[in-house]
Amino acid sequence: MIILLINVLNTKIFKLLSGIGLQCLSSILIDCVRGLEKVSEMLTNYYKVTITETGRNTLKEQPHIFNAITEDFETLELAKKYLVERYGKIPKLTPNNTIYQNSKDGKAQEIGFIKSYWNKDISHNSSSWYQTDWVTVTKVTENWIIVKF
Repeated sequence: MIILLINVLNTKIFKLLSGIGLQCLSSILIDCVRGLEKVSEMLTNYYKVTITETGRNTLKEQPHIFNAITEDFETLELAKKYLVERYGKIPKLTPNNTIYQNSKDGKAQEIGFIKSYWNKDISHNSSSWYQTDWVTVTKVTENWIIVKF
């Protein structure tokens, strides 16, 4: 879309329209292109926090997933701030609370942490459950592409 608008800006038609008094149209198109460039820059790199909430009534039961939260942040510092606000502090990684994933070469990589606690919905006066949140932070790089047919 950006390329299309830039091409429109460079055509003789646009120059002709601008020359016959349609300055408003040229101004709108230029602002639109600048706005799309800003959006493109903003979305190029960001950090995604994914929290998968699991719960169980007793420690002997198998946990079940009941919610998934995804939040995007412009900087890693903002992502950390969100996690500190949610959990009070980011826990120190230990073998008991670290999430691992096998890499292509078969080695285990640390990719996140788990945070477990007893939870209760006080608004409905429900019974307590043991909640474990599986938390990962990933750096996302988006590349805008134009699909031509």
